[in-house]
Amino acid sequence: MRPTRATPGAVVVVLAGLASACGGGSPPTAPSPVDGSVAPIAAAVRGMGSPVAINAFATASDTPTLKVTAPTPSGPMNDAAVASLDPTLSVTMSTGAYVQAPGLHLGFALWQVGTAGGATLVEADAVPQAVGTTAYRVVSELAHDTQYRWRSRAVLDGAYGPWSNTASFRTPVPPPPPPPPAPPVPSDAQARYRATLESDWSAATHPQDYPGGAHYSPILVATHLATTTFWQSGMLASSGIERMAEEGSQSPLDGEVAAAIASGAAESFVRGGGLGSTPGIEQVEFDITTGFPYVTVVSMIAPSPD
Repeated sequence: MRPTRATPGAVVVVLAGLASACGGGSPPTAPSPVDGSVAPIAAAVRGMGSPVAINAFATASDTPTLKVTAPTPSGPMNDAAVASLDPTLSVTMSTGAYVQAPGLHLGFALWQVGTAGGATLVEADAVPQAVGTTAYRVVSELAHDTQYRWRSRAVLDGAYGPWSNTASFRTPVPPPPPPPPAPPVPSDAQARYRATLESDWSAATHPQDYPGGAHYSPILVATHLATTTFWQSGMLASSGIERMAEEGSQSPLDGEVAAAIASGAAESFVRGGGLGSTPGIEQVEFDITTGFPYVTVVSMIAPSPD
């Protein structure tokens, strides 16, 4: 203590030495090696309120100028793999004979370790010290699959405490690249076909019992899957095929095709013209795609038994 005279009869006592040099002890060990060429970053230290060189404590001498203990790293340590690129660094509190924990700030300094072993300071910032454990979340954009070293020291009014031991961690490996986008699904290739009904049925070709009023009903066309059948030789015909064969009726065959289209078993239904007399020629055009490459074409010949 140093007495200072103020007025007659009064003495003001000023405490000195809070930020005096510690001396006598060996300086803390710094991360090895560290690139000291990093320029101070001008920004506001968190919780300190005024613009300062936030990495000044990181590049200042290792010799402490503040009589406090070094904080102790809690994690991450020992090259532990962290889960994200913004890990949280934590230390136990720094204490001193003349200052309580809430009055201190803790500076956290972070170095990126290069492939050749050199280290570059990438972040240095300070936060108010908490009672017990103080946490600091990294805000710099860290690289994937890279080793980082960090340490902490107390900061107060331009004076710095001893460094903590150096801790280290490794950032996660980069995630696998996303799969390439699926190629666009091409629309089914399509081709147009023409079906020709050419009848030479006549009195000349069939002179015996050639009927009067010979004709063909309108042509019906359905395009569908290979597994879809509306009639098959040797099998019972559907109701729609039966009515078509007996009466030339489009119904209920058109309903059967519509149901197949709705279920995804068929794609299209086309109605063509008929032959009102024979001999003659009738044509119908329709499209077939690779998705539905099969076709059923029907027409009734009349008059005739089933």
